[in-house]
Amino acid sequence: MKEIVEKISTIVTDEDRSLGTVAAQAVQTERINSYIGGADHKSSDSGDSPELDNEIWFNRGVELATLNRYQEAMDCFDYSLAIESRNYKTWIWRGGMLTHLDRYKEASASFEQAVKLEPNAKDAWLFLGVAFHHIGKYKQAYSCYDKALGRKPDPMREALMRFESLIKRVIAGIFKIKVYS
Repeated sequence: MKEIVEKISTIVTDEDRSLGTVAAQAVQTERINSYIGGADHKSSDSGDSPELDNEIWFNRGVELATLNRYQEAMDCFDYSLAIESRNYKTWIWRGGMLTHLDRYKEASASFEQAVKLEPNAKDAWLFLGVAFHHIGKYKQAYSCYDKALGRKPDPMREALMRFESLIKRVIAGIFKIKVYS
């Protein structure tokens, strides 16, 4: 536990120092430290122990994400999920951090977990579509986008996508090139 707190509680580095951001980061760091210290926050479901309160870790992760400290934020979300794994919003935020870290396959797994827990979460479907798009799973991406928009699958569009895929394979066969679909 102490290792996680020490890892996350880093001081503003020289590369982060620029006019205007140091003050904002100091305020954010103070908020983050207050979550862990429990001074302004009573643990909602675990007595007085902030280490066991997933809400504290979730909020701390959000604060770190706003500072673009994505790996540290993801560590907080992981800790929150270790305490309470059925919070779909935490899975969405975790996937978002993985997306920022260009780890799209892992991000898609987090978003898939979120939609398992809450099938009506439109933001989870949208972000899952984005992750699928980045890893080249375009058909799945468009299906996710449809679900995010609340649309039913369009048979005409699916037929056109199959036709386009067929044309790409034929052209690839003629010119002996590799096709990504």
